[in-house]
Amino acid sequence: MHGCRVFTKIDLASGYHQMLVMPSARKYTAFRTHRDVYEWVVAPMGMAGIWFRLMRRLFDKFDFVEVYMDDICVFSQTNEEHSDHLCSICTVLRTEKLYARPSKCSFGVDSVNFLGRTISKDGLHVDQSKVRAIEKRPEPQSSKDVLSFVGLASYYRKFIPDFAELVRPLSGLLKKGAKWHWSEDERRALLTIKFALQQAPVLQLPDYNKPFVVTTDASGFCCGTVISQLDGDGNDRPVAFMSKRLGPHEQH
Repeated sequence: MHGCRVFTKIDLASGYHQMLVMPSARKYTAFRTHRDVYEWVVAPMGMAGIWFRLMRRLFDKFDFVEVYMDDICVFSQTNEEHSDHLCSICTVLRTEKLYARPSKCSFGVDSVNFLGRTISKDGLHVDQSKVRAIEKRPEPQSSKDVLSFVGLASYYRKFIPDFAELVRPLSGLLKKGAKWHWSEDERRALLTIKFALQQAPVLQLPDYNKPFVVTTDASGFCCGTVISQLDGDGNDRPVAFMSKRLGPHEQH
């Protein structure tokens, strides 16, 4: 994806329901209601691995496409190349009789939202709509609220240096048997994480033909790493941040 400037996102409509179940296998999908026993003639949502295996079989041969469930991202360096790539993908979809949802597709754009992140020629950005939703979340009133916030923020931890250290005051509220309390330390951690998301850097898309730089650091409670690469101007740009809270035995 490094060096690509043109992107397309294709959203397949109700992916599982576009797959027919073989007549001989339909009896294994049967379920009972108060009216009768029914069998699925198309694949029910969530049938383990079946959609993923289909996507891999169809698209693993292409090096210009990323697929997750029913979302397809096509990326190219030029418009001409992108037209050829789209033709190949659409030919597969037509052959397999897989249909997209036009209202959720974007064709030939310079940036695209994919899996909660925005991809462009400049790199990988946080999805601002998701960040705004996190910013607007009120202060937690229970451990369940804290768990929800930490789960959302953790999705963007690769954009946040020392995330494990920042979230440590909140993680303490999630320990088994921990009593609920909300003090200035927890409030400060919450606001710091929200601010870090607002200021999240644009991550460079990795170029696997160039060397990576790995920089590490550690405190008494956490360790952190940043993976980076030099860009075209010779500047060291982050590819991803990683951090981990140390367990009791690792702290000694």
